[in-house]
Parts: sequence; C-alpha cells; structure tokens
Amino acid sequence: ILCSEVRLTRLSASQCGFEGASALERYISAIPAVEAALPAFWDPASRELLKGSTQFGKAEEAAAEAHRGAAAIFTRLPDTVFAEESSNKPTLEEFVAAFIKASALVSTRAFQTGCSLGAVLCPVLDFLNHTELEKTNAGYRFTDEDFSLEALKPVRDGKEILVCYDKEADYLDMWERYGFFDTA
Repeated sequence: ILCSEVRLTRLSASQCGFEGASALERYISAIPAVEAALPAFWDPASRELLKGSTQFGKAEEAAAEAHRGAAAIFTRLPDTVFAEESSNKPTLEEFVAAFIKASALVSTRAFQTGCSLGAVLCPVLDFLNHTELEKTNAGYRFTDEDFSLEALKPVRDGKEILVCYDKEADYLDMWERYGFFDTA
C-alpha cells in the first residue's frame, strides 16, 4: 500500500503543478478529465442524486475513503516533497482535489497486470477502446519484464483496436470503474 501511496502522491503533486513538466505530466495532460464520470468523485450534491439507488452507498464510502486517504498522506508528507519555497506547498483542500483527480485517473486507466508489477499506467495502451469479449480484435499481456499487445483478428488500417477491459464486470461495474455504461 505504501508504494501505491507514494506513486499516487507523486501524481497528486504533479496535478497540483508543484513539479516540473515531465513525460508523465505531458501524458496526463493529454488524457480527458475522468473524475466527473465516476460517482465516487462527484461533489456531495451530485452524489445525492444517487440516493435510493444501490450506487449511493458505494459512492459515498468511496468518496469518504478518498478524502481520508488524501488527508493521511498529506499529513505525512515532508515539506521537501514540494518546491523548496514553503509558499508552494498546497493546502489540504488543494491536495485532496489533486488526489481525487489522480485517483480517478489511476482507477480508470491503470491495468491490473496479474504479476509483480501490480497496477500500472501504460501510456498509449490505455487509449484502447472497450468492447464485449466476443468482439475484441486484440489482447494484451503483462509479465514482470514487459507487456505485449497482440492482434487476435486482422485489424484493417484506420480501424479501432478493441479490447475487453474486464470480462467479469457487469453494466454497473463498468460505470463505477471506468465512467461509462457498457451496453453490450
């Protein structure tokens, strides 16, 4: 968990703009905002719209956990994580907002590798589109050393490469995890 917290904290710090532009930050800036699509990261008034549904409790608990996690990390961070000038250190509210944005990015874009790497962000591969398992034309595989993307069927020039994000996920799981409804 600590390793995940460090990675997510670094990502949160970069989202606050407290580090120089890196390849990671350029990659992040190319990704559309995803936090608005995930109920767990909606503002409290928007989450209230889910009241009466099975999603309300899940969204409330996930939002509370994100806030608790961000606050716990923030209080443990030494000032040296941020720029040397103490005026560059974010407020708790700024850090929580950046943490939520980073959490949404990781939860919607990270791949569970099934190996010692755990969850990883994999630029370019994460731009693949989802489809139901039967309609996929490509698959991916991770090892401790690398990853591969392989065509399962011929893919003509100009056509999308389609993978199944999670063959076990149902309609609501896809919304909770990725911010869209899988109509397949």
